Amino acid sequence: MVKEVFEKVSEISDELKTTIMIVEHNIKGVLDIVNRAYVLDKGRIVFTGTPNAIRDSDILTHVFLGKSGAS
Repeated sequence: MVKEVFEKVSEISDELKTTIMIVEHNIKGVLDIVNRAYVLDKGRIVFTGTPNAIRDSDILTHVFLGKSGAS
């Protein structure tokens, strides 16, 4: 079902040429369909970038494992 929702969101964005905000913990799925992503930690944006920039960063490890000093 999640895959279908992501596909539909992607279709709507492409057809309407509009921005859609998704708040989701399924990081792998989200990064497969977005152009830009924001990583939040305790309500604050701690990283923003392309899906590849986020994949290449260690930010998700810092946020999800609760380590300080996210870069």
